Amino acid sequence: MVRKALFRGTWYPYREDECRKIIGDIGKGGEAMHAVLPHAGWPYSAPMLREYFSIMRRDIKRIIILSPSHYYRIPADAFISSSFTAAETPFGEIPVTGVRIRSAALSDTAIQREHGVEMILPFIGMLGGISVSFLLINEITSLDALKHLASELIDAIDSHTSIIASSDFTHYGPRFGYMPYGIHGLEKAIEDDGECSMLLSENKTDEVFRRFTQGTICGIAAAMILSQVARETEMPGWCGMSGNSAESTGDDEDFVSYRTVYWRK
Repeated sequence: MVRKALFRGTWYPYREDECRKIIGDIGKGGEAMHAVLPHAGWPYSAPMLREYFSIMRRDIKRIIILSPSHYYRIPADAFISSSFTAAETPFGEIPVTGVRIRSAALSDTAIQREHGVEMILPFIGMLGGISVSFLLINEITSLDALKHLASELIDAIDSHTSIIASSDFTHYGPRFGYMPYGIHGLEKAIEDDGECSMLLSENKTDEVFRRFTQGTICGIAAAMILSQVARETEMPGWCGMSGNSAESTGDDEDFVSYRTVYWRK
């Protein structure tokens, strides 16, 4: 069972050499363990993905990609996993391992269709020597559910496993049906996302849950679970790169904001 590279040649380049040129030199490594990373097409997300893989610990053997489900409705307070054994990338197939979470349901279809997992895979493929696992999560309805899901994830990882919460931040404007600050809300939306990412890095998941679950941060559930994992395992975090689509498109009416958050042991 191989997960096909559905977005190759559209959201990121098809050819290995073109991908390698964009990814650049990510071989040195650093101290970052877990991360919140964007999943937009590479014209927007590649610099931030590159930052993480440049500072990621080089003793990581497995990466769990925890993503929202953009195309399929999934139950609240529940993980979705897959039965894939490999994933296609421009650098060849990478091994996929299951996640030992008893309550997780299977949906290969949802994970095959999900760009939230695929944008990250070529970086893993280029590094080599790392397996990947897939989990989807869309909504968390209570702090008790958040803590339970984080506890399940903690039980499924070891000291050589990284978790990536795949999430773009605020989707703003008429196109997204979200304009709490009027038609030109770029500055305030970026400010809000900065506060959210700082709270995530400080493992203040209770406050993130109260303040940011009703907006349009598509992977907020994944990000909160990861922050709660870091909280329970006493891992300090910090904020990394940020950006927004308006910087490239010039459109400050309909835009998406991007943020990165990292944790170390």
